[in-house]
Amino acid sequence: MRITSTIIVALSICAISCTDNTKSAELAKKENDLTVREKALTIAEAQVQRTPAPAASPQPIKKEEGKEDITSFIRKDYSIERNHESLPHPKVQKVFLLDYNHDGLMDGVAYATGHNPGAKFNFQCLGLYKNENGKLRLVHEKQLPGRVSSVTISNNNLSVTTMEFADSDPMCCPSIQKVSVYSCDNDKIH
Repeated sequence: MRITSTIIVALSICAISCTDNTKSAELAKKENDLTVREKALTIAEAQVQRTPAPAASPQPIKKEEGKEDITSFIRKDYSIERNHESLPHPKVQKVFLLDYNHDGLMDGVAYATGHNPGAKFNFQCLGLYKNENGKLRLVHEKQLPGRVSSVTISNNNLSVTTMEFADSDPMCCPSIQKVSVYSCDNDKIH
């Protein structure tokens, strides 16, 4: 019985050893395959890194493209541009998009209001932005008289409705409604 047990144990050890050798060989083959793949990947990565990316050229913003980007840029830029001593604290109320110079690029007009607490006055103005190959630049401003009640755009013309004071009006309440039409051309608001 002891010899049979010894033979069974020996055969089991041999079977385990053979299985381990097979597994070891399979593992070595997989490690070798993985090393080959890593080397190929490293070579491919090196080639990608050596290939320069094409230089990005600024694309002009054309009509109907990027309206949200233009509007948000003008809102932020006009507030920064106009925040100086003579007319501080501007707030862009509305941005109008138009192609006033007919170059196929979207330009813009900012309608802004502000308050100068030191001088105790309010101001309203229009800021004209020109799109020069994808870069917007403030090219002109127009101070608006009276109290502006509305600003609209039609055919590249801005209609500004203001309330102005009659001689008999109290300081709180202008009573004369006036509509002024401004056109945008030659980088100016007329």
